[in-house]
Amino acid sequence: KATIPMMTADLKAEQRGEAPQNQVFTGQGPAEVEVPLAEFAFASIVAAVPGAALITDAATPTKTRVQLVPPVGTDLVSIGKSLILKKIVAGAVSTDEDDWFTLPLAAPVTDLNMTYDAATQRVMTAKFRGFPTTVGIYTNVLAFFGARSAVA
Repeated sequence: KATIPMMTADLKAEQRGEAPQNQVFTGQGPAEVEVPLAEFAFASIVAAVPGAALITDAATPTKTRVQLVPPVGTDLVSIGKSLILKKIVAGAVSTDEDDWFTLPLAAPVTDLNMTYDAATQRVMTAKFRGFPTTVGIYTNVLAFFGARSAVA
């Protein structure tokens, strides 16, 4: 699920009271993407949960854990990376860039919430917040559909 809200402000006329006479756009975003993960590995948790780190046992490298540290004060833009959602076509990930949706700069903001019981499948919903970029060919771009390499 992807959401990119448009923000508006009402324009009012003193002679007409509180009824809006018009609206103007005041901004767009932030973009938010939610991805339900029913099957996930430790690497997925580290990518989707702020403050998560993979810890590998020095003596036995096959022993690992994901450690959660409160990410208080973390600058989301500084940890942001490109996030690409790709359509599944006939059971396979589409290689057609026209089927892709990209947030050039997205940071994880997942609230970890999982149920452990015999009747419920464990699902984690990864949430990412997108911000306008400030460098490169995507300057001031919040999101786009299609080819990443298309240049104006």
